[in-house]
Amino acid sequence: MKFLKNPFVAVLLSLLIVVVSTTLSVDLKLSRKAENVANGFYEGVRVSGTVRTPVASSLSDLCDAADQLAVIADNYGLDTASMRDGAEALRLSLGRRNSDAHAVYGEYGRFNQALLVLEDALGRTDLSDRHSGQLRDLKDRIEHDREAIAASGYNESVSAFLRIGNRFPTRQWADMFDIAYPTQFA
Repeated sequence: MKFLKNPFVAVLLSLLIVVVSTTLSVDLKLSRKAENVANGFYEGVRVSGTVRTPVASSLSDLCDAADQLAVIADNYGLDTASMRDGAEALRLSLGRRNSDAHAVYGEYGRFNQALLVLEDALGRTDLSDRHSGQLRDLKDRIEHDREAIAASGYNESVSAFLRIGNRFPTRQWADMFDIAYPTQFA
């Protein structure tokens, strides 16, 4: 016990306690903040007091609208396989909640390209009045979902986090503790 009464040892132990508690606190706070920003992809981002539609929700709705578009296309013998495969891959990516937004964006890009091809093919097809009306409604819904994705505020929240999170010494703490930063949907 005499050892602990030595002033040098007491100062050293105090410094050790301060360093360890600071390290743990930074790790917990930074992890929590990064997780909250990343969750905005699935839960929505609060902008000016209102929660915007989550990107994941709009993507899911877009897949549902595309499925209905495929039903119309099937009636006219149009190829829907690529779009259906893209929708399925996008749904699987969304289902893995630990997927980063950039990986989901890759699936969305492939799906969206196939969806645009199908929309174009349907636009050049002589549709019945009923299917023409359904197509118009679905195109409006699809456009609304695309606009909701663009206006979600998710990428802006990630950018704001990264402006702070990539500064010294925050970035070094994140690297030291292997804290995963959120990625943009781009």
